[in-house]
Amino acid sequence: MRLVPRPEAPALPEVPRPVRGDGPPRPLRPDHRRRTPPQRPAPLQLPRLRPPDPDDQRLLRHRLRETRRRGEVVLPARAARQAPLEIRRGLDPQAGISRRPRGVRHRGGERVQRVLAAGETPGKDHALKIALVVYTWSETLGGVERYVFDLARGLVARGHEVHVWCRRRDGGCPGVTFHEVPGTASGHTRHTAFARDTARLVPVADYDVVHGFGRTFAQDLLRVGGGCHEEYLRRTRGRPPGPLWLLFHPKDRAQIRLEHEVFRRRCWRRLVCISRRVAEEVHRIHGIPLAECRVIHNGTDVGKFHPRHRTPGTGPVRILFVGSGFERKGLEQAIDALALVRGDWRFRVVGKGSARRYAARAARLGIGDRVEFAGPQGDMPRQYGDADLVLFPTLYDAFGTVTLEGMATGLPVIVSRQAGSSEAVVHGTDGLIVEDPRDAAELSAAIRSLVDDPARREAIGAAARLAAERFSIDANIEQVLTVYADIAREKSRG
Repeated sequence: MRLVPRPEAPALPEVPRPVRGDGPPRPLRPDHRRRTPPQRPAPLQLPRLRPPDPDDQRLLRHRLRETRRRGEVVLPARAARQAPLEIRRGLDPQAGISRRPRGVRHRGGERVQRVLAAGETPGKDHALKIALVVYTWSETLGGVERYVFDLARGLVARGHEVHVWCRRRDGGCPGVTFHEVPGTASGHTRHTAFARDTARLVPVADYDVVHGFGRTFAQDLLRVGGGCHEEYLRRTRGRPPGPLWLLFHPKDRAQIRLEHEVFRRRCWRRLVCISRRVAEEVHRIHGIPLAECRVIHNGTDVGKFHPRHRTPGTGPVRILFVGSGFERKGLEQAIDALALVRGDWRFRVVGKGSARRYAARAARLGIGDRVEFAGPQGDMPRQYGDADLVLFPTLYDAFGTVTLEGMATGLPVIVSRQAGSSEAVVHGTDGLIVEDPRDAAELSAAIRSLVDDPARREAIGAAARLAAERFSIDANIEQVLTVYADIAREKSRG
């Protein structure tokens, strides 16, 4: 094969390079598209509220004017958003909830001074005007809500004027004036928004005492009823929460931040803790001196929870577990311990929570047919009356009213040391205390000692009833009224 060289291509003539702006513009190819600058996204269009309806405003004004006659104030969320600004902020003098201007002295001070001049004691010889600030008002929802209900009813029975400021309300109470705090925040910011709204709306100077329950800013008396959230996370998780963990748990991060802000501001005249363990947590985490933390244990209605509700049982031993939030209340530890207990017994779980995981665990341990998940129940005295003993192995609880309710019904209670209510129990006399609820051997031994000995169950139950009478709601209210009197006396001096 013969290779023939390719002829060289002729050289092209050199064309001078055009200068920018010299000559006519170059024509564009048909398929070429001119680049357009990026455009900003359109602003988010939020839905607008409809214009205020005069009928709605007139209805709201009418309902607010009826405060003194009906003894109730209700601010619906929809009407509150459409109401004029002065009504939303509680500044309408016709509404009966006017806010004190800055520099004006406490309105109840002169009345309290006259009582002191007459040698009487505010709160005992003189009716007080009291405001209770709580996120949710309910008779049956939780421990804090049940306590506020019992406290309000007891204060009304003693002749005091009681107002309740709340975001949500389930039911009512005769003689109590309700003020609904309007707001739309939800999720992990709802408690922070409630604290901000109550600080703006609650006229602290118009009351002799403002009693706050939870993490709020507007109060004279702050009740630390839930403990410190950092300690709660440490007890339930087994280790303190770190920055990375909190980054992915905004709800817990918001609660810790709000709690630190409340204690940093020291938004109270008096501070009450519901147990000694809570007082120690507040001192260790927030640096509040123990001398400023007055301990007033919770109380229960010993007339409502009474041994007369008990029904004798001749079959298996009936063990009762009460609580919502099964993980924190120690339901898993209770099931593990019961799997080690021989004998004839039945375990009944009452409370709100997902039972699927715990039912599967009980079935895997071979006791699924002896565990019953009853869900939330309304008639709690009957629930206690149908039991032979109460099991409360909580991993963390600032108090735990379940212990007092079981003791008041005349039942022996097995309670964890991590519950503040264990301070009301004398081990071996009116109840049993378990040091470590995660120790299945220790917990099962305590359960076995009561399951196998009916006489001991009855003896401890009888002693428990006597001990619960010392922690009645009436005794608790009398201690709270003593603090109220100190606050009213202090506010009267300006």
